[in-house]
Amino acid sequence: MADSITKSLTSVGRLGECNKVLKVTEEHGFVAGGNLQSKITFSLASAGKKDEAAEFIDRVEASNTDLEHKAWASLIEGCCAAGDLETASTYFKNMVEKEGVSHAGYAFEWLELIRKLLAQGGFNDALSLLSLMKNNGFPPFVDPFIEYVSRSGSSDDAIAFLKSMTSKKFPSMSVVLRVFKAFLKAAKQNEAQDLLSKCPSYVRNYADVLNLFCSMKPDQVVATPGMVA
Repeated sequence: MADSITKSLTSVGRLGECNKVLKVTEEHGFVAGGNLQSKITFSLASAGKKDEAAEFIDRVEASNTDLEHKAWASLIEGCCAAGDLETASTYFKNMVEKEGVSHAGYAFEWLELIRKLLAQGGFNDALSLLSLMKNNGFPPFVDPFIEYVSRSGSSDDAIAFLKSMTSKKFPSMSVVLRVFKAFLKAAKQNEAQDLLSKCPSYVRNYADVLNLFCSMKPDQVVATPGMVA
C-alpha cells in the first residue's frame, strides 16, 4: 500500500508529501523497508527535493531503523541524476561515516561518483573522496583521475592527485609513469615536463622516466633541472 501511495504522489508531482504519509503509517507501526527506502530516496533526490530527502533520512533514523546501504546508494544516485554533485558528495561522506567503507565500495562500483564529479569539473571534490577512500583502506580509484588530468588538467592538478592517492610522500612509480604517458599521449609535452620538474629527484632520475622523455623528439624536449643526461 505504501508503495502504491508513493507512486500516486509521484504521478501527480506531490512526492514532497511522502513524509506526511509515512508519519501517519509509522504511528500505526509501519516503517519503510529497504526497497521502499531506495525508491523514496531516489525519487526525492532526483527531483531536487533535498530538504524532503534529509527529512526522510532523519525520520528513518528517528524510528531506530538504519537507512539501508542500497537506500544510501539510491540517494546518491538521485542527487547525481539531478546534477547536484555537491550534495551527492556530502551524502557519500555521511554514508562512509555511518555505514563504513564496505558500503562505500558498493556505492562506488554502482555509481562511479568520482567519474561524475570529474565530468562536471568537480576535481577538488573528487580528490576529497579519493582521500576518504584512502583513509578507509579502499583501493585507490586512479583511472578517471589520470583521464581527467591528461585531458583537462595541469601539472599542479597532477601533483595534487598523486599526493592525494597515497599516505606516503609520493605514490608508486607505476602510477607516476602512467600520468607522464597520459600527458604525452595527449600531446601535452609542456605539462609533462612541468610535472617532471615538480617531482622528487628520484623520480626525475628514474630510468624508465628518463627513457620516456628521451624518446621524445629533440624539438619537444626542454631541459629540466635535476635530470641526468
